[in-house]
Amino acid sequence: MLRIYQTAKAVLVWLGPDSQEHYAQSAIDFIRILSDSLCQKVGISVADLCSVGDIYQDVVFKNRSTLPLPNACEFSTEDMWKALVWFYSHTYFTRVWAVQEINANRSRSLHCGHASTEWDRVALVAGYIIMETAFSKSFGFTRAKCWWAAIMTTERIRQPKNWLFMLYLTSNFSSTDPRDHIYGLRGLMKFPDGAGLLDPDYGKSQIEVYRDSVQAGLVHFQNTDVLLYRTGDEMPAQ
Repeated sequence: MLRIYQTAKAVLVWLGPDSQEHYAQSAIDFIRILSDSLCQKVGISVADLCSVGDIYQDVVFKNRSTLPLPNACEFSTEDMWKALVWFYSHTYFTRVWAVQEINANRSRSLHCGHASTEWDRVALVAGYIIMETAFSKSFGFTRAKCWWAAIMTTERIRQPKNWLFMLYLTSNFSSTDPRDHIYGLRGLMKFPDGAGLLDPDYGKSQIEVYRDSVQAGLVHFQNTDVLLYRTGDEMPAQ
């Protein structure tokens, strides 16, 4: 799948149909307006966003002292935030397979209903919304997927120096098959020693796939750092 996305002229992401309230066009229009304004304020063009390693950290967070709070921006309206809450609540942003899909090709656009826009605008506005926690809570973004949309194309995920850290960052993403938390990201993992252990094999159980990922970490890194990523109080199997 990775090669398909890499060699495609463009990747088109389909979120789904419009809402009964016709939020799709409104949300896309607001994303365009907000992203144009944010880029102007920080002195970067929208076209240059695709070359930024981490849009949230390098564009939003780095300039947070000069950016107005979302609800204080000149475009802020109740209707705008309602449309954006609906837009960023799509589960696409939390799918683990979407990480590979959206990172394999820099020519990518997002479509919803009859409206569309560039992915980088979507990521920028998502980062802007989560910049201020009090705002995101009070305006109904708590259940939205802005965090996922903001980090999905960060360099830490797109070109990880440590693929274990990539797995850690994406551990909150969702998949119908738990094995896809490994297999859905396999194409982004570049390492020689132990890589064969993670080649997709759906004949293996979930436990076998996860065990293989631990073994791959032990072989590749030649240390036990992989055990630091465990959660809870469980002990390694004997």
